[in-house]
Amino acid sequence: MSSTTHRFLKASAGTGKTYQLVQAYVGHVVDRGLSPTQVVAITFTKKAAAELRSRIRQRLIERGVSRDTLNELARAPIANFHGLALQMLSAFGIHAGFTDVPVIMGELGEDERMFRIACEEAWFGARQESRDALAAASEHVRFSARGANGEGLIDVMWSAVAKAREEDDPRPIWERFVTHDVRAAQADVHARWVAFREDLRARRMTFKGKSAVQVGDLLQLPVPALGDDIQLWADAWREAAATLHNARLGEGMADFKKELIAQLDEPLAEQACAALVPHLQDVMRS
Repeated sequence: MSSTTHRFLKASAGTGKTYQLVQAYVGHVVDRGLSPTQVVAITFTKKAAAELRSRIRQRLIERGVSRDTLNELARAPIANFHGLALQMLSAFGIHAGFTDVPVIMGELGEDERMFRIACEEAWFGARQESRDALAAASEHVRFSARGANGEGLIDVMWSAVAKAREEDDPRPIWERFVTHDVRAAQADVHARWVAFREDLRARRMTFKGKSAVQVGDLLQLPVPALGDDIQLWADAWREAAATLHNARLGEGMADFKKELIAQLDEPLAEQACAALVPHLQDVMRS
């Protein structure tokens, strides 16, 4: 492979890959005198290919190319991998024995159907490792309200695949999970509860009657410990909040208390996700 005729760019999003491709493409057409039909440009998605073609056209117009060159650009092989393969089959498929008109199955929705079939065959077929992975994941999440056949999970996975296509992300879907930091989530909510408790202590003398008694009862309770059992920790804070069930704290503090109670579910959700993700990754790899 000659470095003068091929160009390989590897960079993260927003670093100018498309700009460099446009510049290289225009250089081949304007400076080297090639026809756009002689230059191949490939991207991952149809959306990215359309954007690339549009930017090339704009740059060629700025360089003052002829109308014929712009007409040739409309036929130029600027596409994603499937689109380029389709163009090649349409032009030369007959020489390889293809007599039917080729189509991209994804454009007819067939790719989703095939994805579902592949998932079902992998998970419920002969491979024990696939069945074990699905069983382990099912201990942490209900796959579908319509039955234990994994259909709900397939919907989620297909959505992830579709999103990856739109974002032009070539990574496998099992590498797209975010990291769930259970301890950080618990510590963050815990700090808010402690601050709320200390705010009540600072305002204690402003409360009257039953409200003053209830605030005093809460302050007598020990601060829940940041331990391994997050459920016990969350229940302890809920028990503390229950002592203020009808205390008149003022509109701002009352609303803040409701928010804090709802936030107790956040570290529990992080814990569930952290336990589930490895099993889901095994299912997706299978």
